[in-house]
Amino acid sequence: MRTRRLTLAVAALALTVPAVHAVAAPPDGAPAKGLRDRTASPVAADPAWTVDPAVVAAESVDCVSYEDAPALADAVVLVHGTSTQGHEQYAWNYEVRLAEERLPHCVVTYPERGFGDMQVSAEYVAVAVQEAARISPSGKVDLVGHSQGATMPRWTVKYWPSVQALVDDFVLHAGPNHGTWAGDVAVGPSLAGTPLAPLGARPPVFWQFRTDSDFNRYLNHGDETPGEIDYTSVYAHTDELVQPSGLNGPATAALAVDRPDKVVNVNVQDVCPGRLVDHLSLGTTDRFVMELTISALRTPGPGDLGALDVALCSLPDQYVTPATVSALFGAGGETSFEDGAAWFDQSQYVTQEPSIRDYAIARDGSAD
Repeated sequence: MRTRRLTLAVAALALTVPAVHAVAAPPDGAPAKGLRDRTASPVAADPAWTVDPAVVAAESVDCVSYEDAPALADAVVLVHGTSTQGHEQYAWNYEVRLAEERLPHCVVTYPERGFGDMQVSAEYVAVAVQEAARISPSGKVDLVGHSQGATMPRWTVKYWPSVQALVDDFVLHAGPNHGTWAGDVAVGPSLAGTPLAPLGARPPVFWQFRTDSDFNRYLNHGDETPGEIDYTSVYAHTDELVQPSGLNGPATAALAVDRPDKVVNVNVQDVCPGRLVDHLSLGTTDRFVMELTISALRTPGPGDLGALDVALCSLPDQYVTPATVSALFGAGGETSFEDGAAWFDQSQYVTQEPSIRDYAIARDGSAD
């Protein structure tokens, strides 16, 4: 884990980002974010690693802490979506916004720009959560993820008891939680088991994005929102990739609400009619989504629409400041968008979905 500690005097982002405070204080009598009971119960054993957690922590997780962080604040883990990497996605938006709030955070980059097996990527999230707990004033961790980075960490939370015990809030941006029609369109499944199967080969994750994938069947088997975690899932009718969205079928991003006090689904257009938000901006720069996210992180419970200023619906759609523009041009750091081009090499494609790991079968059987 590469860790930076920033003080008020040297945190340039905090000095260049204008303050935006749309989060209401907790209601009278409600506990502050870090003051509720955080006593963890004993947990079962985690699955065996298939990656080296020390290497992942050293090479794929970057963390920032603040000496003036809010007392008992949770550390945040940012989980990027498919085809990008951690800082490429977040350096010019949520990293800047979290710096303004003085919230310690970690950015994880999982392998192959997310085109590989999500069961492997989930282990990177497990490492990131453990590293974030080390810098968390409260000892607890909040997850914020976009697209695959919203859905895939649910696998980590479900099958890693130690992670589930550490996570306090989980904000999902445009997560294909029950698969997506975009994953169903390819011809691969119809060719599986035939001599033409190689013609249907594609990256492993595309098989897992299917609405009928084994991955989704296991992920959503039983409790979709396990643990004492506050879940806020945000999505939009105008998302061109994560469909259906509710108008054309049950919203794939919506989580089952067994506990209304712990789980909230928010469709952007239901709150801000006519607001245009696409798949990328929903998880990067949309102001309404960003302030709802900060509200969820800073106050008890899942995202509270009542705690937001309704004027956010009429503000410019995008979060843009001098700091975000400057960060955008250096967003990749030492990485490059070109290093993902190998995934256009079809020799790395597969003709069927990756097998479900033994630990998931041991717990959930056939997940029927």
